[in-house]
Amino acid sequence: MTAEIPDSHLRRLVLAKMLFVHGVYHARLKDQTSRMLSIHHFDNAGEVVLRLLADISGERYEENNFNSILAAATRAYKRDAHKPAIPEQNEIVELHKVRNRIQHAAVVVDPSTVERFKQVCENFMSGVIQTLFGKTLTQVSLGGLIDDPQLRALVQRAETHLEAKQFRECLTESHDALMMALAKGVTYKAGYLAAYWGVGFGAEILDQMLDSEKYASRYTGQTKELAGELAKALHGLGKGTTTMQFMDVYRAEVVHHLKRVNKLDQLSPAELADGAVLSLDLVTNLILRWEAENVLIT
Repeated sequence: MTAEIPDSHLRRLVLAKMLFVHGVYHARLKDQTSRMLSIHHFDNAGEVVLRLLADISGERYEENNFNSILAAATRAYKRDAHKPAIPEQNEIVELHKVRNRIQHAAVVVDPSTVERFKQVCENFMSGVIQTLFGKTLTQVSLGGLIDDPQLRALVQRAETHLEAKQFRECLTESHDALMMALAKGVTYKAGYLAAYWGVGFGAEILDQMLDSEKYASRYTGQTKELAGELAKALHGLGKGTTTMQFMDVYRAEVVHHLKRVNKLDQLSPAELADGAVLSLDLVTNLILRWEAENVLIT
C-alpha cells in the first residue's frame, strides 16, 4: 500500500532523515566521541519514524516507553503494509539498547558497530518510506513542498549537496535560494511598506523624503544632490529594516546565516557541516512560510 505523504508526516520524516545524515557525518570522523554521537543520532532518527507509525496507528501508547511506541508502530505497519514485521525490527531494538548503554553506562562502541547500525537505520527508514509511501529516502525533502519551481530547484540542489557532504555548495545554493526569494517579492513589499511609513501618524516629512526625485527637486546644485542621496538612503534603510521584519522569528538565524556565507573560507569542517544543515533548514522554512503568507511573486 502506498499513499501520498501528508505535509505533517513529511516534516517528521525529514527530521528523521536529517538526524540520520548527522549520524553519518559523525560516523565518518571515527573518534570515540563521534562514534557515540552517531549511535545517538541513528537511534533518534529511528524513534522519530517509529513514533510517526505509532501515531498513524491511531492507538494510544505510552509516549515515554520505547516498547509501547514500538508495539503501536508495528501494528500500524502490519495493518497498512501487510507485512509480518517492520524492517530491521530486531536490529532497531538492539540499536536502542546500545544507545542506552552509551547514554547511561558511558560505553564506547567500535567503528564496526557504528557501521552496522548506520546500515540498520538506513534500511529501516528506506523500507518504511518505500513500502508505505512509495518514495525513496532521497525523495523525502521539505524542498518538494515549495511551489515556486525556481526556488524548489535551488533548495533541492542544496539538499542533494548536503546528502553528498558537499557542505560549501549546500550553503551557497541555500543562500542563492534566499536571495531569489527576497527578489521575488519580499524586498519589493518591504520597500512599499517603508514608503508607506508615517501616513496618518504625523510623519509627513518622512513620506515626502521617501520620494527621492520629488524631494530633491525642491533644491538646487549640490544641495539637490545631497537631498536625493539622503532620501534614497532613508528609503534603503526603511526597506532593509522592514525586510528583516519579514524574517520574523528567524531574524537571528538569518544574521548567523549571512555571517557563515561571508566567511566560508574561515569555517572549520565541523562548522561548515553544521552551518550547511542550519542554513538549508532556515531558508527552506522561510520560503515555505512566505509562500503560505502569499508574500512571494511567482
